[in-house]
Amino acid sequence: ILATIGPSSADRETISRLIDAGADAFRFNFSHGTHKDHKQRYNIVRSLSKEKGLFTTVVADLQGPKLRVGEFKNNKVMLREGAPFVLDMKNELGDEHRVTLPHKEIFQAIKPGDELLLNDGNIVLEVVSCDDNHAETAVKVGGELSSHKGVNLPNIKLPISALTEKDR
Repeated sequence: ILATIGPSSADRETISRLIDAGADAFRFNFSHGTHKDHKQRYNIVRSLSKEKGLFTTVVADLQGPKLRVGEFKNNKVMLREGAPFVLDMKNELGDEHRVTLPHKEIFQAIKPGDELLLNDGNIVLEVVSCDDNHAETAVKVGGELSSHKGVNLPNIKLPISALTEKDR
């Protein structure tokens, strides 16, 4: 049983109860918290598992590179299925027609026909045309898109490391 350790479950008493309830692995989400916080939690898990005579696994869930769209004028827009939508490197607030995507590596890797997933995969864009600093897309699955939402590129290899300096 894998239990995620976070602010509400990071104290010794709660971790002990989780172990007693059957948790035998603990996930540390390195997208949040400090190295000091995670070290303290790690020490609690190791100390309790030694005291209880149990083996526990610790999983470090590293943040990795964060690929996100920029900001919108009104913090969010509604993308309609079939509508065109542009991703570009312009340092300007976005609207229902375009938004900044400040990741040159993405533009270097994509090609027409590729799909981009935004907002945890809730929005799907298909690349119609592109160059080194912009992509014209068609909205395949629409929805609300707000500032700083994540971009995922399934089946596209990006020329960036999976480990960031923060992860190291």
